Amino acid sequence: MSSLLFFAKIPMNVVLFEPVHRLLAQHPELRITFTGKFRGGSDLDGLFSTFDLRGAATTPNWLARLRAYDVYVSPDFRLASKRSRVKVHMFHGFSIRNFAIHPRVKDFDKLFLLGPYMKRRFLQSGILAPDDPRIEEVGMPKLDPLVRGEFDRVRVLEALRLDPARKTVLFAPTWIKGGCLDVQGEEIVRALARVPVNVIVKLHDNSFDPRKQRVDFGAVLPPLFSSSMRMATGFDSNPYLAAADLLISDASSVANEYLVLDRPLVFFRCPELEKDWPSTDRETWGTKTGTTIERPAELERAVLEGLDAPTTLSAIRRAAAADFFYDPGTAAERAAQRLLAYARE
Repeated sequence: MSSLLFFAKIPMNVVLFEPVHRLLAQHPELRITFTGKFRGGSDLDGLFSTFDLRGAATTPNWLARLRAYDVYVSPDFRLASKRSRVKVHMFHGFSIRNFAIHPRVKDFDKLFLLGPYMKRRFLQSGILAPDDPRIEEVGMPKLDPLVRGEFDRVRVLEALRLDPARKTVLFAPTWIKGGCLDVQGEEIVRALARVPVNVIVKLHDNSFDPRKQRVDFGAVLPPLFSSSMRMATGFDSNPYLAAADLLISDASSVANEYLVLDRPLVFFRCPELEKDWPSTDRETWGTKTGTTIERPAELERAVLEGLDAPTTLSAIRRAAAADFFYDPGTAAERAAQRLLAYARE
C-alpha cells in the first residue's frame, strides 16, 4: 500500500487540495494522512474539523516528521516530512506580490505550477531552468468547482441572510502589513456601508491569528456594517466569489482567482505594501484587470461604475486568467493522476 501525507498550516490550505483528495480517496490502495502546524501549535482539530477527510487519518506534526511517506504534499514551503520519497509543492495561490517565486521551492522534488505566468517568472528569476524535472504544469485545483459552477449564488446569499435580488460585492483584502485592510480597513468598510448593495467581507485566515494580528478586524469591523453587510465565516472563498458581482481587493491572490469568472474588480493601490514587496508586478497584468483607486472616498463610484458596465476590461481579464491558470476546471484531475503515479513508482 502506498502512502501520501498532506501538510496544512491554515484551513485555506486544506481548501486548496480538497478537490485532489476527493479523487485520491477513491483509491483504496493509497493510505492518506493529514498533518499540520496550526497557529504555531498542533491543533489538528482547528485545521481539519470542518472538512470531510473521507476516512483519512490525521497525525501530529512531530510524528509525521519522523516517518517516511511515499509522497508528501504541501502548499507551504515547510518540509514537515523530509524523509518522504517524493516531496511535492502545491502552491497555495498566486498574487501580484510574486511571493511564490522563491528559491525554497528547490527543496521539493516536484512543483505543481499554476500557469504559464508562474513558469515564466521562475525561468526569468533563474530559480528554475526550462528543463528542470521539478516542473509540472498542473493548474489550481481549488478553482475547479468555481469554474464548473458548483456553487448556487442564491443559496450562498440566503445562507448569509442577504437578498439575492440585490447586487453583491465581495471585499477580500490581503492580511499583510501595508495592505488596504491594514492601512484603511475601517474607512473602507464605512464607505461600503453607504453603497446600496450586498457586501460580503472575507478576511484571510491569518487575520484571525492572534500571533499575527495588528488589529482584530474580526471584532472591529462588524459594528461598522450596514444591514446588508456580512462577515464570511467559511474558509473556502469559492462560494463568496461565485456569489459576488464585483470583487474589491488589493494584492490578494483571490483577485487572480476571481478572473476565471470574468467579472469586474476594484483594486486599492497600496504604496507601503509595494515598498515592502519589491517583487510586486504591475507591468505584466498587475491590476490592469480592474479599476484602481487609492482612497475609500473613491470606492462607491468605482463599485457602481463596475456593476453598471461589467464587460469593461473583459478581454484583459480573460487573457490574464489564461496566463495565470492552466486549463481551469481540470487541474484536480491532473494533480491526482500525477500524485498517484509518484506513489506507485
